[in-house]
Amino acid sequence: MACNLEPVSKLLVLRKHKNINVKWTNIIQRSPMHFGKK
Repeated sequence: MACNLEPVSKLLVLRKHKNINVKWTNIIQRSPMHFGKK
């Protein structure tokens, strides 16, 4: 069971990270005043 569940949990974690990255890119694109100037 553990051998079957491990890759699935890794895929879920990767999917969560992708969703977080998409949210952050949307936030950065909506507010260029804060993030555009470095």
